[in-house]
Amino acid sequence: SMLQGVFVSEEIYGIAEPVAVVIDKAWKNITPPERDLLARILAAVDVRPGQKLSLNAVRLVVQPIFNPGELPGSPSRVITFTQLPDEIPQYEVIRAASATIVAAEPLRALTTNPNAKNRLWAALQIQFGMGTKAA
Repeated sequence: SMLQGVFVSEEIYGIAEPVAVVIDKAWKNITPPERDLLARILAAVDVRPGQKLSLNAVRLVVQPIFNPGELPGSPSRVITFTQLPDEIPQYEVIRAASATIVAAEPLRALTTNPNAKNRLWAALQIQFGMGTKAA
């Protein structure tokens, strides 16, 4: 039945490991173009076949400077759009604590940097295992 299908997908979704998205300022201060960019980035990510990320499906965390030791919950994957401490490289998949992290520049910088968007996309494909599908 349709109801059963909904229930099953919610159940699967409920056990999904959380994805944290770190932004550098409060959501109300994120401009519409920045919000649009973030929504488009998330919508391109397959968490699993047939399921994309979205703003509703991630935990937004505000950190002006990224601090992996102070992330709420226990996210398994973290995507950051904030200033980075020196030891964290941009656009590489790195592991810290129990999470994989891809660190991008703040959204306002990313909106005008096509090269950075390409690097971010390449890293996200590795982080979420999306590069393994046959073309």
